Amino acid sequence: MSIPRSGAGQHLVAPCGFADGCGVPALRRYESPFAAPSFAQAIEWVEALGNGLDLAPLWWQVPYGHLGLPNVCDQYEDNRVDYVFDHPERFAAGGALGVAFGAGATCMTTPATDGGHFVTRAAEYYQNERPLLCGD
Repeated sequence: MSIPRSGAGQHLVAPCGFADGCGVPALRRYESPFAAPSFAQAIEWVEALGNGLDLAPLWWQVPYGHLGLPNVCDQYEDNRVDYVFDHPERFAAGGALGVAFGAGATCMTTPATDGGHFVTRAAEYYQNERPLLCGD
């Protein structure tokens, strides 16, 4: 799979969730592929859509947050930031063009309200070797 696939500037936008966990565990993804909804299921589904449409997926509006936040306005628990930074090779192998993080609404967790977690994880990511995008 290489970019561009269908033409310059075309890609598939795959929302990772409407917002951060908002204190509701069911909105989080599970790391085990045997529990639903799992990250493995989401990545596989988005990869299949991208392949079927011949478009590179962009994971859009992945919510901020991390486990340990108090689940109040602007500071909700969520595990997606950590999963993306712990397993970027899984998104790359699934054909991802990239991952875009965003709060999506007021009162959601942001880099300014997560205690520096996102900025720290992003800095660590860029200090290490990164997987090639789009599965190449």
